[in-house]
Formats: sequence, structure tokens, C-alpha cells
Amino acid sequence: CNAFLSGGETAMHDMIKYQNESKLPHIDGYPVRFGSDIIHRQKDEDRKAVADYFNQIGIRGDYIIAVGSLDQRKNYDTLYKAFTILADYNWEDRPQLVIVGKGDACIDLLNIIRQDPRTEKHIIFASPTDDMLYWLYKKSKFAVLASVYEGWSLTLPEALGYGKFVIASDVAPIREIGRDMIAYTDPYDPYGWADKILHYCT
Repeated sequence: CNAFLSGGETAMHDMIKYQNESKLPHIDGYPVRFGSDIIHRQKDEDRKAVADYFNQIGIRGDYIIAVGSLDQRKNYDTLYKAFTILADYNWEDRPQLVIVGKGDACIDLLNIIRQDPRTEKHIIFASPTDDMLYWLYKKSKFAVLASVYEGWSLTLPEALGYGKFVIASDVAPIREIGRDMIAYTDPYDPYGWADKILHYCT
């Protein structure tokens, strides 16, 4: 082929590095700018339907949102640990965390979260319709993105498209999109996540 297209500059640099290390012929690469193809339209709120859905999944007050499939690279175990730390701070009115995602790769973590009294009512899992995802975003305090690797992240531009502040992992693909618009923290430091969440909630 004459050239390859990559999802962002970070992926392009990864590909060039792979070519060099594997002694493959050099092929020019061109990064495609990040963005979201989701068009946000103003939706009429069916207050009762929204309230019923929030009640059904267990939302009781303020919450933050994390969107992404339930797999290892999304790093939900660090968010779980951060929420156990927040519980140990005795922060009574701490927000809930709503994780929107599908998949069963983290079934052990799911079971731990649901059985831990510090998190069983403070971390909620949801698989909403597009309309309910819209309201989950709109009513959240802010979004968190704890991924250790994002090849082509739609979650960050999606959250920013809803006008939401984001705390995200300090990794190259996310910095490429977030630049200086969001807050970063070490993806493997639950105390850093806990402190950032506490800071931006209060």
C-alpha cells in the first residue's frame, strides 16, 4: 500500500515504531483527527421517564459518569479503589459513580464492587438507551476516563460535547485530544483519583 491512516498521531507513531522494530518497509502515515460522530440534539425531557429510570438503576443524588466497555484497558479497578478510599474519608455526601458499558471481561471486579459495602450503592452499572445516555451525561457532575490505553477514544470528545468536565488518565492518546481542557492523573494511582474527584466535587 502507499500509505496508512491512523486514529490520531499517537497511533501513527506506534505504527512507525512497529515498522522500524520489525524491519518492515517504511510506509507513510497520516493521522485522522479525533472527534465524535454523535450529533447532540436538544431532547424534550420526559421527567417521569428519566426519574423512573434513575430510580430503577439506583441513582439517589449527585453522580459522576464513566462510559466504556467493561474490559481491562478501561481500568475500572482503579476507580473502584478510589471509591473505597473516598468511603474511608467518611465523605457522607460523596457522589455515586455510574459506569455505562457492556461486556463480561471484568466479572470478578463486578462481583467485588457489588459485595463491598463501601461501593455496593455508590458504583452503579447501566446499559441505557441512547436517550437515557443523553440524560445520564446531562445530569452528571462530570465524567471520568481511567483508561490505560485508548486507541480511538470517542468517550472524551463525547463528554466534552455534552459540556462536561473530564478527569482522565495521563496517557498519550488522551492528552492528544484533551490537551489543556481537562484534568489528568496517574492511571494506576487510586489516591490521585480519589483526591481529584473530591477536589472537583467540592
